[in-house]
Amino acid sequence: MQQQPNDAHLQQALQTFEQALLQKTPDIELRQRLVEQLHQFLVQVPLPLVQTAWNSTQGRTLAKLLCQLANNTQETTCLRLAAATAMGLAGDSLAQQATEIALTILRHSSSLEDVIAASRCLQRLNAHLAEVESRLLRFLDWATVHSHQVALCRALGVVHPGHTRAIQTLETLIRQQIYDTDTLLMAVAALQRIAPEHSLPHETLATFVTRATAIKDAVDFYQGLSLMKALKYPIAPYLSAAVVRWMREEIHAMEARQEPYLHAPYTVLWYCIQHLLFGEIAKELQ
Repeated sequence: MQQQPNDAHLQQALQTFEQALLQKTPDIELRQRLVEQLHQFLVQVPLPLVQTAWNSTQGRTLAKLLCQLANNTQETTCLRLAAATAMGLAGDSLAQQATEIALTILRHSSSLEDVIAASRCLQRLNAHLAEVESRLLRFLDWATVHSHQVALCRALGVVHPGHTRAIQTLETLIRQQIYDTDTLLMAVAALQRIAPEHSLPHETLATFVTRATAIKDAVDFYQGLSLMKALKYPIAPYLSAAVVRWMREEIHAMEARQEPYLHAPYTVLWYCIQHLLFGEIAKELQ
């Protein structure tokens, strides 16, 4: 039987997070991920237990540390917002401070990344969502780079599920077949995220994978299959003994050319092992 968390467990966890945050590591991204993990950890703990923990000496110490990070303008904006998001779980007073920090960044930053991060923070705090939507729409009106448009649409859809403008923009981008594969796949993933029942993501990926098979583009084939798998679409229809043979040939060719993309054919082979009969695979691997 799985052991249920108790106050002692939570106190120990908070102390571990505090000690890690106090280490003067120069890796800013590592500190940001640590604060994000703290938030992810706390949202999974029963609310009464979290409230008790924040009211403890250990909890107050950690909350003070998060508050210092969130208010320190010398820190990166993303780290400050990650700290503000975690602060939002530490009671009404700190949640209000976190809201003010995120709002200030949302209103005054000209950075796309900062505005999207602030919108995510406010969405998790469930605060000022109408203003968040308005600011994101203004940035979307200005955006000319496809990847920026995709990121803004995803943010809009997270704040307001089923957001009409976001869905329509993503539909247009996908149907125009953005020349950049990475951005196209980002758009597909974003549309599926904000409109899970929409048929276009699956249709687009099916076409993408079929085309990659026809032109023997192993990297596109791998990227398309991997996204289908991540979105929980069936990938077995696109796997066969012929794909096993193709991936083996790609591995030999890439090794001969010393190309750095070997993870693509090897991952597809792993998909084949998971979905095909052993006999089909063994015949091709002899």
